[in-house]
Amino acid sequence: MTERFDLTVIGGGPAGSAAAITAARRGRRVLLLERGRFPRHKVCGEFISAEALELLSSLLSRTDGEGLLNRAPRIRRTRVFLPTGSFEAPIDPPAASIPRYDLDLALWNAANAAGVVARQDCGICTVTHNDDGYAVSGEDISFACDRAIYATGRSAHRATAGAPFVGLKAHFRSDEPLDSVDLYFATDGYCGVQPLGNGLVNVCAMVRAGAVKTAGPDRMGAAFALHQRLLSKQWEQVTETVTTAALSFGQPEPVQNGVMCAGDLAGFIDPFLGDGISHALQTGAMAGTIDEADSYAIEYRRRFLPVFRRAARLRKLLAAPALLQKTALLLMQWPGVAAAVVERTRASARNACLLRK
Repeated sequence: MTERFDLTVIGGGPAGSAAAITAARRGRRVLLLERGRFPRHKVCGEFISAEALELLSSLLSRTDGEGLLNRAPRIRRTRVFLPTGSFEAPIDPPAASIPRYDLDLALWNAANAAGVVARQDCGICTVTHNDDGYAVSGEDISFACDRAIYATGRSAHRATAGAPFVGLKAHFRSDEPLDSVDLYFATDGYCGVQPLGNGLVNVCAMVRAGAVKTAGPDRMGAAFALHQRLLSKQWEQVTETVTTAALSFGQPEPVQNGVMCAGDLAGFIDPFLGDGISHALQTGAMAGTIDEADSYAIEYRRRFLPVFRRAARLRKLLAAPALLQKTALLLMQWPGVAAAVVERTRASARNACLLRK
């Protein structure tokens, strides 16, 4: 007889783990399937905005959570470098910096502790709707469930034909102190740099594919080539370069073929906003809380569509002609303007708190 679950979650990253933990704590019998194995490095800015920290703390087990959150450096300001100038904005309340290598494993362990049946190295799984719910199948895998959630990351069908972007990420050792998240913008993309503690910095970039190809074997060179200030850095790379290709933007799709989607699969938010992990945790927890796909889609659009719209407008401004950029930079110098821009590209902190109740 095929084993049956109340819920199957496909994808064990922050969104999938958040969904599984939340549903399990509601008394559901949950199956969590991960294609690969943790821990591993992922292309990610590793920035966790204040809006998500309380939710993350509630999701993690007490042992893993206290250690992970206590040692995470706090980020209290951002510096933005454009071709035409720069500006600085406070981050208040402060954000945190946590490597995905540690975060994903801690959330996976928390799912196990919550009673989730969690399986790794599952390969690609398919979910098929039938009269009795859903059938989940893959290599050496066959399960049945009443409900399913996809949390498998960015979808390849969202890629655009016109010069898609490539994501690049690696950790470096720096001999200079860094207490801010620094964003560098250029024609070929943008790069984010932030401290991880113990002299390490995370360098994560979204670069046009052609520029990455031109860089040759030193793919991270394409990230550093985006801005003159980055070219002057003499940092030692201490982890392998990880990449992800065909990054592009589109309208969020919180439900696909009748199945709830969480995290990047539901909607890929601009990485320079630093809200990707927050979006994953919030949408995952929301999917684990709401049982009906239509209700989830309505709530998703209410909470997150305004953020995506503001992000799209900001993306256009950052790619605008130099004269318009200079005008925007002058506005950013006024007290409170830059901070207000940062705040309006975040999902509500109140919403994040409500998800854990």
